[in-house]
Amino acid sequence: MRLSGLGANFGRRKMERNRKLVWQCCFLVAGLSFPALAAAQTAQLQAGNVSITVNRTDGSYVIGIKGQAASVLHSQVAAQIDRRWVRSNEYPRHEIRTEAFSDQLGPGHLLTITHTGEAAQPDLVCIVRAYSQRPFLNIEVQVRNRTTKDVTVQAIRSVEAIGTRTVNLGAQDSANRVLSDSYSEDRPEMVIYDLGKAPNGMHRAVGSQLIYNRRSGQSIFLGALTSERLLTIFHLQARSSETGSTVASFRREPRFRTAHDRGRARLPRPAGNVWRHHP
Repeated sequence: MRLSGLGANFGRRKMERNRKLVWQCCFLVAGLSFPALAAAQTAQLQAGNVSITVNRTDGSYVIGIKGQAASVLHSQVAAQIDRRWVRSNEYPRHEIRTEAFSDQLGPGHLLTITHTGEAAQPDLVCIVRAYSQRPFLNIEVQVRNRTTKDVTVQAIRSVEAIGTRTVNLGAQDSANRVLSDSYSEDRPEMVIYDLGKAPNGMHRAVGSQLIYNRRSGQSIFLGALTSERLLTIFHLQARSSETGSTVASFRREPRFRTAHDRGRARLPRPAGNVWRHHP
């Protein structure tokens, strides 16, 4: 599953025989910010004004614009493996590697974070692509089975926001407006909601979601390139109080369309198998 704000066409490729299952996410972010962290504790990539900073201590990442003080989105990654959620911060080691690369969208740099060290659990691998001439980031998450047992994967989250401020667009959350895409574009009807006005406070989107703050003029966009076998679901939960509305939680995860597809999300032994889906 590839995600992008630009809808670029990467072409179609067959399911690889080595059984890798990959979900990818691209963020198109403008005028945002990230927190300053000690250089020895972080690794960073930049695409235009958009930056991603990875914390070597817990493997989490922060998205924003270089030179600003506040975090826009602080997130970890997770996967539902054998019906149990496994999160990146639960692993004892977070191995980081950087390298140059080039593909259909041009040259750039690749940042790979491997969450590993649990012998009984598959590794979680987060791969970030930052293009030299493109103002967005591509974030891909893999489940890589190095154990001696078969496992099944129900879902993967490339975004699971953490921290005291879930989404920070530079002004009060109550000034946020949210546009959530729907499965068929007209069912349910697409509506731009104030943060606290969605039914039950839940902004649920299929394929893409845009959050815009009317006071700061800043926004964050997340979107899927294709949905061949997986539906990308965004869940933004708002919490309302007397002082206004805030973002309580924000996550993004692809789900299989059918029971047949879910049955194929199996990572068999021997050790080292990885499920990968390439549209």
